[in-house]
Amino acid sequence: SYYLVEYHDKSGIITLAKKYFDTILQRYKTQEIVKQKSNSDQSNLDRNPIKTPIKSKKKDKIISNTAAPSNKEKKATKKNNYKSTTTDPGDSKTVIKQEPGVKDKNKDIKDSANTNVSQDLLLANELLKHKNYNQALDAFNIFLKRHPTDPLALYGKAKTLDELAEQQRSNPLLRQAIDAYQKVCQKQECSDDLRMTAYLRLADRMSFIGHHRKAMAVLQQLMTQFPANVDILNKLGVQYLITKQNSKAEAIYQKVLQISPDNGLAQVHLGFILNSKSQYHQAIPLLSAGINSQQPGTDDAKFYLHLGDALTRVGKKSEAHSVYNNGVAKGYFLSVWQRSIYNVDRLSGKPWWNTKETGYQSSIKLLEKNWKIILEEGFKILKNEQGGFERETENLRNKGEWKQFQLYVKGQKMEKNCKKTPKTCQIIDQISEAKSNKRGQVKYSVLFPGTHIWPHTGPTNCRLRLHLGLKVPSGVRIRVGNETRSWEEGKVMILDDSFEHE
Repeated sequence: SYYLVEYHDKSGIITLAKKYFDTILQRYKTQEIVKQKSNSDQSNLDRNPIKTPIKSKKKDKIISNTAAPSNKEKKATKKNNYKSTTTDPGDSKTVIKQEPGVKDKNKDIKDSANTNVSQDLLLANELLKHKNYNQALDAFNIFLKRHPTDPLALYGKAKTLDELAEQQRSNPLLRQAIDAYQKVCQKQECSDDLRMTAYLRLADRMSFIGHHRKAMAVLQQLMTQFPANVDILNKLGVQYLITKQNSKAEAIYQKVLQISPDNGLAQVHLGFILNSKSQYHQAIPLLSAGINSQQPGTDDAKFYLHLGDALTRVGKKSEAHSVYNNGVAKGYFLSVWQRSIYNVDRLSGKPWWNTKETGYQSSIKLLEKNWKIILEEGFKILKNEQGGFERETENLRNKGEWKQFQLYVKGQKMEKNCKKTPKTCQIIDQISEAKSNKRGQVKYSVLFPGTHIWPHTGPTNCRLRLHLGLKVPSGVRIRVGNETRSWEEGKVMILDDSFEHE
């Protein structure tokens, strides 16, 4: 046998192994019966070449009771399987009739061969189905040596590599799976359904590994073949959003809703786009309808966040909190106030922290000791119109002006900016937890008079925000959770930004 089955203590595995070998034995028994029947029929023809009755499955139905047909007649019969064909070999006339209920012997043999192929694929797919991935991969590889262009086998191999990559968390295996899916898509013998399935999974795996442009190209190619397929269009829209092409994504989702007005996935994504454009009144019904549709992919924490945010911004705070409470009930948020999505359960959470609780007393003392140096360098850049302060770009401002000057972003030092603030960066370089933090940033932040920042939450509960007051006029304040405080010049305040703050 080509297939290796490991025996374990689990009865299910043993039963499965028996099933494999029973199938193999049945396959060869069928072959032997067909072979013996073929030899027997040929022997009868050899003994009785003249007037040998050939009967159909219908009782006493004689197809021909004359001499065996000539080669010419055989060809005519094969070509016109369900038609009467008249030939005239020599002096006598022979009429050959094939009834619909009669099987062609050659077709029996061909079908038997196809059955063998199907059984081989069945065994490989059974191994895959029962998560015996290494054995399944061996089975598909052996099959492909004999049938190298078979699209179903190529797809089975790709899917097996895909599962192995997931199981072993292996990027090399994932790249092999991607190559295998591409081979499936390139085969002309591939059916439209199989090609679409392979293309969609190919795009998904490319996106997973970070090749979003390639995934986009695959989906665009699919869209030319299936322009009205909403599944393809929705996935293409996601790739546009990932690559920050929101206007293209918006056009895609509008097209989906023209084809399928109740498509929940298009509704929530279009609602998100409109919310980011401050079109809150248009976003709210789309987000609400999409979430309530309960269609796959719509009941997601981020859409509850967007809907609650839009409701807050149109003054419907009680409705927003109702949405957030639903998110808490579904397990998406830690609490109605703490709405970060990427969380570690074992971490304690509270809106405000003191210096001792953080464990970073020496780092905090270093910052407070040098706050005037930090202020001087920052103020010098702020006064220079070409200094490098940039407007906030996350759509968090309700009104006013908010500018930032970044020094470290996701653990990377901004060398160009640090050259403008060398003393400040020398201070930060002494705080390894800050300069190497891949989930945070170090920056100057300036709020101009009259500025209001919308209530919002950070993405994770794995970090704390530390604010060092530099220039603090009277009347300014910050709310975290349900407690409001103010900054002090030269002093640090520490907050957990996974809690709602404003």
